[in-house]
Amino acid sequence: MKRRSEQILRRFVRDSRAELPVGPLLREFSISERTLRADISEINEFLRGLHMAGLYVNVAGRLQASEDFSSATVLAALDNVNVQSYRFSKRERKFYIELLLLWGDRYYSMQDIADELNVSRVTVMKDIDDLRDPMGEEGVAVNSEAGKGVRTCCPADLRIDLLVKRLRGLALENGNKAIYQRIVIERLAPSRSFEDIYVHARDYLESNGIVVTDEAFYDVILCLFILLNAPFDVSGTAAHEGEFSRLDGLLAYVCGRLGICVDRDRLVAFANFLERNNIGSYVRSLDEIEFYEVVIHFLLNIDRTLGTSLAGDGVLANALLLHLKSMRDWIDLDFDFTEEDAAPIDYYTLEKAVRSNIGILQKYLNYEINDSMVKSIMLHICVSLIKGVSSNEKPFVAIVCPGSMATGRYLEAQIKSYFDFNIVGVFPEQGFEEQLGNTAKPDLVISTVPLSGTSYPNVTVHPVLDMDDLKAIKKATTALGGASELSKVSPVRSSDDKMDALASYLHGADLPDELRMRLVQEVRNYQSSERRRQPTRIGELLKPNCFEIDDENMTWDEGIRRAGDMLVADGSIEPRFVEKAIETVRKYGDYIVLSPGVALAHASADSGVLRDGLSLLVSHRGIPFSNPENVVNFLFCFASQGVSEYTYLFSEIISIGQDAGRRAQLLGMDAADLFDALCWQVR
Repeated sequence: MKRRSEQILRRFVRDSRAELPVGPLLREFSISERTLRADISEINEFLRGLHMAGLYVNVAGRLQASEDFSSATVLAALDNVNVQSYRFSKRERKFYIELLLLWGDRYYSMQDIADELNVSRVTVMKDIDDLRDPMGEEGVAVNSEAGKGVRTCCPADLRIDLLVKRLRGLALENGNKAIYQRIVIERLAPSRSFEDIYVHARDYLESNGIVVTDEAFYDVILCLFILLNAPFDVSGTAAHEGEFSRLDGLLAYVCGRLGICVDRDRLVAFANFLERNNIGSYVRSLDEIEFYEVVIHFLLNIDRTLGTSLAGDGVLANALLLHLKSMRDWIDLDFDFTEEDAAPIDYYTLEKAVRSNIGILQKYLNYEINDSMVKSIMLHICVSLIKGVSSNEKPFVAIVCPGSMATGRYLEAQIKSYFDFNIVGVFPEQGFEEQLGNTAKPDLVISTVPLSGTSYPNVTVHPVLDMDDLKAIKKATTALGGASELSKVSPVRSSDDKMDALASYLHGADLPDELRMRLVQEVRNYQSSERRRQPTRIGELLKPNCFEIDDENMTWDEGIRRAGDMLVADGSIEPRFVEKAIETVRKYGDYIVLSPGVALAHASADSGVLRDGLSLLVSHRGIPFSNPENVVNFLFCFASQGVSEYTYLFSEIISIGQDAGRRAQLLGMDAADLFDALCWQVR
């Protein structure tokens, strides 16, 4: 079966649910109705081998399957197609041979290649002759020798660059689901998977605060994939000149996580690749906390325009943070709301608000956010508006994806960007129910293929989520209702529940009356004592000596200096931290204003942070910033060494400004009561 026929069949399984309109297929694959009929005939020949009647175009002009059609069986058969049964086109065959010759610096038997491709030796010899000139123009000599076969000769650096180029083309042209791509990768026999390399590389970038554009990062991963798998000698690479950068350390880190001893030749080859391809120009370092504030400030400005409360949606803020950090230019999006969405605002009003405030993000990121990315940001915001206030119980969700687990991991990352779920795992389609038995029972299964015969509630989505998928997930989770299965199986009892149970036990215990009553009273005393109070996230960091109330007029930079000096005196930061925090506001504007009347000054860990710390300056008069709307009563200063979780702390700080009544109540308290209200909560 040809690659296009296989793609059409996969598209039918993925998108049809019941029927698939022919028109979009013709436009997507740029084919005529006659060509489509030929492809359907080829598909049906494949399906007859699976004992199915096949596909046909009905009177409504839609592609439809017979009643015996089984999506699971079809996908399993497609995934099991091998190199012998796959029909290569001439172009695909040449690409396969070219990649094979570049992959290994050795002789390949022409007869062996012919046997693999199920063609004649003469055909392979003709293909290789056709490749000599174009490969020669790239600096690669294609040499044949009787009794040995054919091999390519070129410097190792050039071989690496050409392999990256070929593998990138393979992925972009064929997509993750194509049989051809899978066959080619399997023939290369990698011992370290692309997925594992990707996961460890992403961990390294995130832990080091390094941001790389998606396109450059993909090339970096391909280079690592080649260096850790390809069987050719890299000792011939040119000696590396200059200092190694933090990005150079990526190879050593990935090797360490995979348990591989990395040699200097590969380190040099990787450093040279980065320098040769100017990867450094696509890299920048971001302070995550600082960027999180920028995202919150962006959402706050939209809230002011629309009357929404987006800045308080932690899932949305984290999703935008991850999305923008990757500098990802997502696919074009175009969607409108329907009445069933019950969206509180129309698309065009939202678009106007986003575009009028997008400069806040662009100024900090120092790159232009194009239309495609604007629409993607809006999609995140739309989901936040649609889902509204989430339940206290987070559903437990399993993700199912056939074939490459990398697709499942990518889907998992998207779902986490939009929904606050407990993900129990990513599972292959075949045997996923048995594997679930070894983990936990999910409330919902989200799959990229239709699941038949399963007792679990499930929803089918595309590998790259679109608006219809998000609606389907929202509808499925809304239909669940009640608490999740795991919370029912393993209820967590609060400390108060346990103390109540103890008091009930003592009431009926066989003890002397006086002793029993004394013990019960002690339990009740404990429950009403100060020991029941638990510190808030603010209270975990804020000390009495880092808390002040002031009624004087002051500028915003004077306010930051006052708040920062408290941390200097406490020994949490060096004085240069305060100056850096002021300098950053001068550069990027009022981004530290996170909610009405509330701001948080911050500088990066390398600006003189000695230990985590938090200070608070309360101003009854209000501290004016550059925007007249930004008058701050609660000015926090936060220092972090970069190892603590800050999202919940930010949520508490933001919430102070989101409730005008509570903010006024807090400002009316004396110092002792205000400190107590911010730092303690009664359980």
